[in-house]
Amino acid sequence: MKYLLLIAILLPVAASAQPQIQAVDGVISNTKTVTIMGQFFGAKSPAAPLKWDNFEAGSNGTQLSTVQSEWVEYVEPGALYTTNTAHSGNLSVMNDTNRHEFATNYIDLPHSDEIFISYWWSTLEADTGDYGVIKLCRINSSHDAGGDGRYNGVGETYLSNMNPRGPDSPYFAYNPGTGNTGPLGYVRQPLNDWGRIDMYKKLSTPGQSNGAAFCNNITTQRTVIENNVVTRDSGFDFQLDTVLLGLMLANAQGYYGLYLDDIYIDNTLARVELGNNASFSACSHREMQIPSAWDAQGNVIQVTVNTGSFTDGDSAWMFVVDENGSASEGFPVVISQGVVGPGRPGQPVRD
Repeated sequence: MKYLLLIAILLPVAASAQPQIQAVDGVISNTKTVTIMGQFFGAKSPAAPLKWDNFEAGSNGTQLSTVQSEWVEYVEPGALYTTNTAHSGNLSVMNDTNRHEFATNYIDLPHSDEIFISYWWSTLEADTGDYGVIKLCRINSSHDAGGDGRYNGVGETYLSNMNPRGPDSPYFAYNPGTGNTGPLGYVRQPLNDWGRIDMYKKLSTPGQSNGAAFCNNITTQRTVIENNVVTRDSGFDFQLDTVLLGLMLANAQGYYGLYLDDIYIDNTLARVELGNNASFSACSHREMQIPSAWDAQGNVIQVTVNTGSFTDGDSAWMFVVDENGSASEGFPVVISQGVVGPGRPGQPVRD
């Protein structure tokens, strides 16, 4: 395939805290390495996320935990790899009403006061007449981190009670120590469709209003945000260290399946994304990119491209988000075409 060469001019920019992309060097094609150049990207060390999984390592019908032992079974036999449906590639992971209601998996992470997760989630064959309850992903504080466990208790942050009869569900909530705060709001997730969901929790100083939590459903443009709030009550010292996959259900009357794909987990909001609009907040489709290097000066980032469900020839925009959650303006690219910035191609990235 011949690649179209697009030249991006490096322009002088005024000093600003907002990240600014000035050039992108490389081919925007799945698994290729791309270098992003600019300024005010901020810090990210290490560059790589805590976990990225597109669930392409398994085979249809295989247990997730047998292929990747770090995804520990919450209830045996845990999630299965499946070719029934996928957001990208050929595989996702699933649970359904023919299996144990809580047959899912969790991952243990380093203790942190901050966790960000992003994933694609879907149902299949769900019936709007069903009275079941669906429970999506959870960020939690295990006993090892001073919390109560991996499903609920102090430190939990979650999406829950998505009811097939209520298309505006599920609701977002968290427990700062003395009890649940929610429901704080609802992020619509249509049945039998894929949606991109982000969740974030920053623990406050115990008893102080300097914490934050949010949940976005990018696909449906629904957001619940809590800023400058108590997310860790006085007398508690728990930290976050667990993510539980959102493949749980209860009280189902008919058949349906739950599916999850392309999960990204980190302890910072600093990241790189590919979206379908020049405005970050207006994107209804975004794909996480996987950083491999992020220089200490905040001027150069290298990522492994994840095109997700974008296809060859699609117009897209590259974004850098800093550790405070501030996103750059979109830098235009075309999927599977080259984008080269003058003066900087090939320059090594300094960690």
